[in-house]
Amino acid sequence: MNNIPFLKNNSQVSCPYIKSDIIDYLEIEERRKIIHEDLKFVRTAKYKKTKYWLWQFFKKDKYLGWVIVNSFKRFIILENHEVASWGDKDWDAEKLIIEYHKINIEKK
Repeated sequence: MNNIPFLKNNSQVSCPYIKSDIIDYLEIEERRKIIHEDLKFVRTAKYKKTKYWLWQFFKKDKYLGWVIVNSFKRFIILENHEVASWGDKDWDAEKLIIEYHKINIEKK
């Protein structure tokens, strides 16, 4: 385990997208209605220079996968925010962050 640190505000309140925006995104991805209780906040993280907010989504208490929100600086002053349903649902939070970062941040 890498012990990736949390952000100072380890809560969904610090996320650049509010829960209802993430639900809207998931409804498009999943092509179904998502209720508030289907999306659970897990943790924040700071990995390298990128901030992360991790969520898990469910359908009738059955775990379906991860939603990852990230924020990183581009061109010194521009902050970029992204949301994605991504990763292997069997990964733990730290593996998700490391793999996502390797493929989606470092490759940009």
